[in-house]
Amino acid sequence: MGKPAGFLDKLFQLGEIGTLKLKNRLIRASMWTAYCDAEGFVTQRLLRHYSELALGGVGLVMVEYNHIDKKSSKSNFGQLSVAGDEYVPGLASLATAIKRNGARAGLQISHAGGQRYLMGLPPRVPSQAPWRAIQNEGQTPAEELSVEEIEEIVEAFGEAALRAKKAGFDLVEVHACHGYLLTQFLSPATNKRPDRYGGYIQNRMRLLIEIIQNIRNKAGSIFPLTVRLNGSEYLDGGITIEETLETARMLERYGVNALHVSGGTHRTTDKIIVPMYWPIGYHVWAAEQIKRTVGIPVIASGSFTTPDLAEDVLKAGKADFISLARPLLADPAYPRKAKEGYLEDIVPCIRCNIGCQGLPEGVVSCTVNVAAGKEDEAGIKKVTNPKKVAVIGGGPAGMEAARVAAIMGHEVTLFEKRKLGGMLVEASGPEFKADLRRLIKYLSQQVVKLGVKVIYENADLETVKKITPDIVILAAGAVPIMPDFTGAGRPIIVGALDVLNGAEVGKDLLVVGGGFVGSETALFLAEQDKKVNIIEMLGQLLSEVKSPAPRLAFFEKLNKRNVKIETNKKLEEVTEEGIIVTNEQGEKIPLKADTVILALGLKSDHKLYNELKSLPNLDTYIIGDYAEPRNVYDAIHEGHRIARGL
Repeated sequence: MGKPAGFLDKLFQLGEIGTLKLKNRLIRASMWTAYCDAEGFVTQRLLRHYSELALGGVGLVMVEYNHIDKKSSKSNFGQLSVAGDEYVPGLASLATAIKRNGARAGLQISHAGGQRYLMGLPPRVPSQAPWRAIQNEGQTPAEELSVEEIEEIVEAFGEAALRAKKAGFDLVEVHACHGYLLTQFLSPATNKRPDRYGGYIQNRMRLLIEIIQNIRNKAGSIFPLTVRLNGSEYLDGGITIEETLETARMLERYGVNALHVSGGTHRTTDKIIVPMYWPIGYHVWAAEQIKRTVGIPVIASGSFTTPDLAEDVLKAGKADFISLARPLLADPAYPRKAKEGYLEDIVPCIRCNIGCQGLPEGVVSCTVNVAAGKEDEAGIKKVTNPKKVAVIGGGPAGMEAARVAAIMGHEVTLFEKRKLGGMLVEASGPEFKADLRRLIKYLSQQVVKLGVKVIYENADLETVKKITPDIVILAAGAVPIMPDFTGAGRPIIVGALDVLNGAEVGKDLLVVGGGFVGSETALFLAEQDKKVNIIEMLGQLLSEVKSPAPRLAFFEKLNKRNVKIETNKKLEEVTEEGIIVTNEQGEKIPLKADTVILALGLKSDHKLYNELKSLPNLDTYIIGDYAEPRNVYDAIHEGHRIARGL
């Protein structure tokens, strides 16, 4: 049953950006997908993805950043281009597809500046000095822009905006945030120029103002134009909110129709693609201050994972519009479901940054939405010959398999020996992992709504025989590894999962194992003012985490708690007073503690799988941690894929 009418009335009011009228206050923020071809042309995959976004009910779809020239403005592979007239037909098809499916279409235009990750032409930057220290190893050295080159960039932005208008886009957004060229000019950390484009903020904003003027000259004075800018770079010596307020006032004076507020650079990427370690609505504070300063609309961004939060920000007058990127990757129908009041059916973005930033598939994907970027091949279809399916294990892999199998029309029974969620229950214990609680709730509610029979008991061979299934999907998870070491039975020892479930510990703690479970358990305890020391056999913590934003956020939080980290040390013995470890030289080192917390990995027990193989006419699959310990992305994708193939 949906929520009562008016529950999100502010979110679904009509809105205006200049002459552009929008059906609601939700904007799909620009988000790089890498779905275009190598030359930056629109592909069928890109068209299908953006069509799905528009169908979901969002008011405005802002198409991902387009590079503006054929010199040095391109940042990365798979980036769309508006650098020549030959790109206009493809972009026109994209604009048409978006508008045909109910949304208005915007195009973001950008120059990479120093954040160019391609070999060949060097990155072009405001001033040389800062870039020598921060460039990536092996990257082509950056070169300082001449005044003549700056004038060419001004011209290229104007031509790009005109092409966007010719292609049928309703709006253009100038990308002046996240550490790209225009941010680099605005920032005192990266702009050390001695000429009229450097120095005081009035000079550092000069390039942006000249670009706005050129766009107005070429695309017209009433063509809707927005600028996305940083409230803060969250960087020592970088852009501050005070300078942004001055820039905002100037942009309004020069005819910009709305300001889209974000933050961070690629050096502080956890403030751009905000992971679950940081609060939701991360940049609202900056949007609120800018809104108090200007009379044009302000767009707030930064992890609006729930419609309730978006509504609250609008009602409080902190912003006029809300932009979403990852939440619409997780569920393109977020706006429609919110408007109809079916909030429990919104697939929640958990801000894990695995698919959208870690790129396990080489392009953008999503942990909780397997169809993201694969809209033409990942649809769930009803079967003509339903079967009896038993899913054993109610973690993310098992619940996703049960959900998909039920949608397909199979008769599904799900066995779970404790409560639904599997190891996500422990993982979601710390407040900094609260996003996972919404995923547990969503999947739990969906399997019940879809008619899955949930039985809370341990399933064994006899249990399976009684219900006579055609198919068994084993998703029973894994158990902690307990290696053979001296003192393994001492009472000083407790498992990390037990700690996350509330087991008592002392004040002076040793966490043995610096993977995901051990590291997050250490942070969880440090935030309770415990003295924590992490012991890791490898050379770094979180070696399995490939996405930069979660790593940056995690270590920022950990460092504030003064957690001691000792790498390249192996556990040899647990004593009555702590542990003995060996270092790389083979030296034995005693470490004292009140409690030793073990997080040495997980292993799977395939006993039931081996027993089930003896039953005739039974198809058996193993997924998730039961197959092999893995992250939530792999678990959900595997559960989905196996169920869809039944």
